[in-house]
Amino acid sequence: MTSPHAILIPYPAQGHVIPFLELAYCLADRGFEITFVNTEHIHGRVTAALAASKHDTGLINLVSVPDGLESSEERSDLVKLSVRLSEVVPGSVEELIVKINNSGSGSRITSLIADENLSWIMPMAKKMGLHAVAFWPAAAATLSLLLSIPQLIEDGVIDAITGEAKIEEKVQLSAGMPSILPREFAWNAMFCDRKAQEEIIKKLMDINKGLEFADMIICNSFHEIEAPTFNFLPKVLPIGPLLSGQRTGKAVGNFWPEDSSCVSWLDEQKPNSVIYIAFGSFTVFDQLQFAELALGLELTGRPFLWVVRPDLTDQTCNAYPEGFRERVGGRGRIVGWSPQQRVLAHSSIACFVSHCGWNSTMEGMTNGVPFLCWPYFTDQFMNRTYICDVWKNGLEVKYGEDGVVSREEISGKIEKLLGDGEVKAKALALKDMAFEAFSTHGGSSFKNFNTLVEEWCIPGKTTTLTATNFCPPNWSKPSDAGGWCNPPRKHFDMAMAAFLKIVKGIKVGIVPVRYRRVQCVKKGGIRFEIKGNPNWNMVLVYNVGGAGDVKGVEVKGEKSTGWIGMSRNWGQNWQTGVQLIGQSLSFRVTVSDGRTVEAGGVVPANWGFGQTFESKVQF
Repeated sequence: MTSPHAILIPYPAQGHVIPFLELAYCLADRGFEITFVNTEHIHGRVTAALAASKHDTGLINLVSVPDGLESSEERSDLVKLSVRLSEVVPGSVEELIVKINNSGSGSRITSLIADENLSWIMPMAKKMGLHAVAFWPAAAATLSLLLSIPQLIEDGVIDAITGEAKIEEKVQLSAGMPSILPREFAWNAMFCDRKAQEEIIKKLMDINKGLEFADMIICNSFHEIEAPTFNFLPKVLPIGPLLSGQRTGKAVGNFWPEDSSCVSWLDEQKPNSVIYIAFGSFTVFDQLQFAELALGLELTGRPFLWVVRPDLTDQTCNAYPEGFRERVGGRGRIVGWSPQQRVLAHSSIACFVSHCGWNSTMEGMTNGVPFLCWPYFTDQFMNRTYICDVWKNGLEVKYGEDGVVSREEISGKIEKLLGDGEVKAKALALKDMAFEAFSTHGGSSFKNFNTLVEEWCIPGKTTTLTATNFCPPNWSKPSDAGGWCNPPRKHFDMAMAAFLKIVKGIKVGIVPVRYRRVQCVKKGGIRFEIKGNPNWNMVLVYNVGGAGDVKGVEVKGEKSTGWIGMSRNWGQNWQTGVQLIGQSLSFRVTVSDGRTVEAGGVVPANWGFGQTFESKVQF
């Protein structure tokens, strides 16, 4: 068998590539071979950031396909980008899969995991016989709105052609789920004209049709924080939080090089003292709002770490208020991009001024950091609703009548947030909840992730077998849990009849197995079948109780002065080159739990090759 091989395809945006790459690492940890597909434009940005950071992606193979666009201006138009992707990517990915499968190197691709926004690729995956999985990298509540578009149209909540709001009241799809204004639905918060809105709704309907071909939908969330939503979407499997930035030396998937020097600066700050400000990869401020934010941070008098992308405002270099950087001096650190997970995990961080992108929401939550919410577009308004109204681990800024968040509002809300003990307590409780979800000791998302990697299993079916943990290594392959039977891989050799009781087919590669080991109960004593020839003697040891797997065998002939160690030939066949013909034989058997028994004189002196002798001893 070969390793299962999955091809992963994220939507070409920073907030999608990051959780997708962490999902790839998690699958690779389980023995999957991974091909990770970005568009050519995004592939170039990721690899450039990789080179600058001197990080790598391990055994994950990064490849690219065209996006059908010519310029950065076109790619910044999310509507145009989505339309061209649906026209170009399916054919390019199909060609890539055929090329990989025909290359003769590595494993054939068996599974495709695509961004939910690219689910129009699912029919192609099924045509090629692949297991098709859709990955939604954001809140399940936002996904529930997308899947409910036909019902929202029928109920008169949104326009059938554009998806625009027809009512001003908040909408709640089911009891316990967040309530949100229709004008803040993800597709209504993209700053589009009417023609673009029409394209968006058409594309969302196409995406929903594509999902019908998916064998499974997984989500970067966890049940405990969105329980009513997962009850509303019972077929969606939460496997989060998928946290990036926790693997030493491994790439996160950033589009910009990280400035890790800010972590050393944080080391110099007092605990719970630093305001962290970051607005993700899409947020853009005009110069007035940028200046008010800078002056608001200055007004707090507190230390701050501010991520200012090169394109955060039209003229970032000249956008700072006059004298601002000199006045804040060493208490303000400004970087172009940060290692965010490391930053939020730092003991000096007091709060997070955030656009409420879902990755930022998960990273802040898992580190117990309170939020000051400043959503910009798409799903960020839903995430703000969760933080402020449902989980209550943050506050939100308010715009003035002039459409600007003032410096006084910013400074005042930060002070209110840092003085609110209940918000901090909520944040810490959510931190514990998040880590419990992916705990290997029965966490909800950990169990669901097992379901994902065991997607070829037949639900509810088990089989019982007698197994040995020995298999001859193949030293031509690397000993990195990737080689056939090489340490440290644990494995079972199974008869085909037993194998087909628990799986859907035989082209599944190396299968992760959940098993429960039990003590072997055998009738009679341990048996010894004499094999070999006059030049060397071999014995098959079987019918072994207790631990069941034999760790060592020694033999002693009646003329021997002591026990003679035997070497393993294969399975439980043990051999020695010592001449023992014509002697009665005793055996000493040791099993994996360390227990040993002696079968004295079990083989008489007149033994012959091919005979079996049963002892009177047993574990």
